[in-house]
Amino acid sequence: MKNIKLLFLLLIMLTAEMTSLPFSRAEDSNNDEISERIRVYDEIMGGDKGWELKTDRKGIKVYHRKVSLTPIKAFKGVAELKTDLTSMCAFLMDIYNFPSWIVMCDSVELLKPADEDVDEINQVTYSIYTINRPPWPVKPRDNVVCVTAAQDPETLTLRVKTISLPESIPHKKEFVRCPLLMIEWKLKPLINGNIELTFELIIDAGGWVP
Repeated sequence: MKNIKLLFLLLIMLTAEMTSLPFSRAEDSNNDEISERIRVYDEIMGGDKGWELKTDRKGIKVYHRKVSLTPIKAFKGVAELKTDLTSMCAFLMDIYNFPSWIVMCDSVELLKPADEDVDEINQVTYSIYTINRPPWPVKPRDNVVCVTAAQDPETLTLRVKTISLPESIPHKKEFVRCPLLMIEWKLKPLINGNIELTFELIIDAGGWVP
């Protein structure tokens, strides 16, 4: 229990620090819409059936599978990392460092800071706005997402889900708004002190992509 409180205190502290830099302009997201999108994601991605192993190199397994929401195949990566849960949690919550390691991510802004209180199910939710700049001639993309982090009190597994909310702020003509993005990071502590990381992705980039 002590470890759980530490993790979510860290989440709140990190997101509180974010509010000093960016603007806050998101409309209040509809909680029912977010819950429904998470339900759809869990329904589609739940279970291990349908995943096709594509590569298994240097301890990293990569899987693909077809999904009904987009013609682009869903992606899953699984690896064991030599790090602890708190460090990995801090890394994922450092949103302003995303451009340094997420491919084509140009900038990130916090739209809605984390809830001030951690609720009974140990969950933290906030919203961010990202701009991605793929190589010419593909037009830049922007995305509005709600991020929900929750931890299982028994296994201590941390699940960070990112769900797109494309209509929550006005569109900009210079960007193509990604109509669909669903991501889950699952961080499972192992007996040897390492972390098993599972990353799953469903995406529809929208617009024209060669």
